[in-house]
Amino acid sequence: MRSTAIFAFCLLTLGGCQTAYEAGQQSSEHQCRKLPPGEAENCLARINRQSYSDYEKERKAR
Repeated sequence: MRSTAIFAFCLLTLGGCQTAYEAGQQSSEHQCRKLPPGEAENCLARINRQSYSDYEKERKAR
């Protein structure tokens, strides 16, 4: 899952577009769903905590 997050981060850093963000989210979600039920729920909660628009606002504020 870390490699997926790193890949998504690289895409976002280079492209910064919503499509790359969503692709990274989908990939991470797919990885979470492979985990046992309790762990999957925690994993999904971590990756679904921020919308793209919120992410973009935070990124621009840095």
